[in-house]
Amino acid sequence: MSNTDLSRHYNEFTNAAKLRNEAIKVGDSKTANRQYTILKRIFNKAQKDMVSAKEFYARLRKDNDANVKIVACAHSLALGLDIAEAESTLDNLSQNEEIGISGLEAEMTLKVWKEQGYLKF
Repeated sequence: MSNTDLSRHYNEFTNAAKLRNEAIKVGDSKTANRQYTILKRIFNKAQKDMVSAKEFYARLRKDNDANVKIVACAHSLALGLDIAEAESTLDNLSQNEEIGISGLEAEMTLKVWKEQGYLKF
């Protein structure tokens, strides 16, 4: 991932994370799966350039949207990037009642991470 790709992937990532969440809420598995595929493709690209990935996911973890933060934290954990920050962010999100069901996703992501010691995409 070069710096010129980061902004393109940033917008693509945030859109996919938001659309995936909305699709899950209404039971649209086809759209949710399509958005997951986009997020996985970005994750696979990030794996090839860990220096850029560290900066990329740090920026995503600061996004205003909880769903973007949750996916960014999950990817960060899977890549071994800023683990303490990702765990803390997920923990905070899991306790935020204002984000509804997304809080459960944050909680379960953190639980699986702690139980397994890894996340796969």
